[in-house]
Amino acid sequence: MLNIVAIGGGEFKTRGTLPIDQAIVAMAEKERPRVLFIPTASQESGGYITTFRHIYGQQLGCRTQPLMLGKGEPKSRQQVLDKIMASDIIYVGSGNSRYMLEQWRRFGVDDALKQAAAEGKILCGISAGAICWFEASWSDYPVLEGTGGYTLLPALGLLPSLVCPHSDEPGRMDGLEQAVRESAKGCLCLPNGAAICIRGDQFKVIRIQGAAAPQRMEPDGRLWTLPEGGTLQQLGLEGAI
Repeated sequence: MLNIVAIGGGEFKTRGTLPIDQAIVAMAEKERPRVLFIPTASQESGGYITTFRHIYGQQLGCRTQPLMLGKGEPKSRQQVLDKIMASDIIYVGSGNSRYMLEQWRRFGVDDALKQAAAEGKILCGISAGAICWFEASWSDYPVLEGTGGYTLLPALGLLPSLVCPHSDEPGRMDGLEQAVRESAKGCLCLPNGAAICIRGDQFKVIRIQGAAAPQRMEPDGRLWTLPEGGTLQQLGLEGAI
């Protein structure tokens, strides 16, 4: 059964997504689930890793460890796979999505995550860690970060849809309608503080207080607000693995 939680954005270090994080941990249905943190997109920021350990380890009671790619480990693709498959929850952090996906391909993380998805592991993350599960994301990293330009970045394709994170930020959806029309694919628009939780063929929306609701943009440009829950077919995701 597919288990994915994609968080559009938010202030993780100030516990701004804590209700969503609590829901993720509850999905494991274990007293102390094993959580693997993949901080590739932040170039393995030590501060980010420490914050994650504090929130998911000390506060939420999980057993946490990071998967490091740029600091001497892992030694083989098999070690990557073993570490991922030994976890109950795999959480992908925010940052440079293009760099993250390039590194994953080098070390076989992409293939290992697809195997974890097939085994029913809980896959989740925020911003770059949310968009990686989709077919392609509306991202600034393939262009020049900070220029205000966006384009579609191919991702893992576990979910057959485009996705736009931080969709409530000014200018974030500029040009998206044209890209959606040209691709002839729908796009999920995930605002900060909101997440879509997918379990099997069902979904539900999780939002912190005050967060906007996720939306879906159809291939013809129509934009509608997601209900609080329903089936993947309603989202055009019935082909998800």
